[in-house]
Amino acid sequence: LLGKEDCALKLDFFPLRAEEVPLVDDYDVVVCNSLVRAKKTGEALHRYNQGPRTCKLICALIERQAQEDFGVEVRLERLGDLWYGNLCLTHEEVEDLALRAIPKALTPLAEAAGRLGLTPEAVRERWLGDLIEPDGGFPLRARMRHQITEFQRVEAFRDALQAGDVTDLGALLNASHESCARDYHVSCRELDCLVATARAAGAVGARLTGAGMGGCTVNLVPSEMRTVFCDRVDQGYYRQYLAMPPRAYPPDAIFVAQAAPGAGCLT
Repeated sequence: LLGKEDCALKLDFFPLRAEEVPLVDDYDVVVCNSLVRAKKTGEALHRYNQGPRTCKLICALIERQAQEDFGVEVRLERLGDLWYGNLCLTHEEVEDLALRAIPKALTPLAEAAGRLGLTPEAVRERWLGDLIEPDGGFPLRARMRHQITEFQRVEAFRDALQAGDVTDLGALLNASHESCARDYHVSCRELDCLVATARAAGAVGARLTGAGMGGCTVNLVPSEMRTVFCDRVDQGYYRQYLAMPPRAYPPDAIFVAQAAPGAGCLT
């Protein structure tokens, strides 16, 4: 509904607002389908739930650390409150606070419970549910790092679009995919291969999109290389990696996305 031709929309949810940001000239956003369908049931659903559930626990641990550091009552509904709430911290201050709250790569359930003054059962009931505790503890620091750096990348991407800085745009897309894959653990071998193939095919930046574990990638490609890029991805990913016959995949597996006006009434 809020779409505008040749513009991206930067969406904030708390509070809800949309900012129009002009796209860069002479570059296309090409969407490539990995052809991996991510299931939403069973073990796959369990993997999807790991992210939001552990992130809620991360927020609680950082809230506790902030209360100790600042000596006042602090309430965090979400990590974004660190930047925009009463605290209004800088990126560096947020990173320092988060590292004090979660100093180790792995956090055992019992340790998190003790830090919050709760029993392990209470922590499960409030945040973790039936998530299985990995050997050594939950990888909270990596997930925390993804949340914080992804927030920073979104802001930086808007700034790079406004400045028309394609080099920064590509670097931010690439860094985002690496963070999604290594810290948030929502990529898969096919997506990683498709991203690597896209970069080798001429994309200045590429990342998974959506919830991950399958689905599509978005790729920033020079407009003059569009056809060459699509042919190289066809050859490198669909034919070689997936071992598919020529053009055996759906016709919309690779397409150029275009920013268009939103739906409206014609009179």
